[in-house]
Amino acid sequence: MGLVARQRDPHDARSRLVEITDAGREYCRNCGLSVGESVVPALNMLSDRDRDLLMRVLPALRRAVEVLSENDERTTRN
Repeated sequence: MGLVARQRDPHDARSRLVEITDAGREYCRNCGLSVGESVVPALNMLSDRDRDLLMRVLPALRRAVEVLSENDERTTRN
């Protein structure tokens, strides 16, 4: 099985629904780990002040991404 699975949309025969598979989820998890490992050296190059500032804004960035994801899910379902 691939990273995604496609199936017919029961509400629109012209469309296909695409869903991530377990293999796709695992692949994404591994990519995330790789990205995390590559970010560490860059973070180590930041000043303490910049690193502290980044840590303070990360929760707001996470919330913004969640809102964008929710909006994207709503528009793709309609």
